[in-house]
Amino acid sequence: MILQIYFAAISILPGLIQVESRGNACAYNAKEDAAGCLQIRPIMVREAQRLGIDFTLDDRWNCEKSMELFITIQVVKKRTDPEAMARCWNGGPNGMKKESTLHYWEAVKKANQNQKR
Repeated sequence: MILQIYFAAISILPGLIQVESRGNACAYNAKEDAAGCLQIRPIMVREAQRLGIDFTLDDRWNCEKSMELFITIQVVKKRTDPEAMARCWNGGPNGMKKESTLHYWEAVKKANQNQKR
């Protein structure tokens, strides 16, 4: 199952990064204190640490570490569906239940399609 999760996560990362930061590892949203290529907020860092994942606020600026965090979170949460991965990344643990994350998922899919061209 870990490989299934890994490949599903890898398949959507380009779209997530495009939607979150347009590929800019230095992107910063002061309003949300979201940083890096995946726009990780402090609450996600705290959640990672609660789950025993070694990740710091400074790690948000490192795209490789941020991608590793995203994949590790999916493994820990046992998410195998790319849509659930994206919508929960955007809307928190209940992201699949939030109508507001549907637009985000559509944007991620579109960005992934554009990356493949």
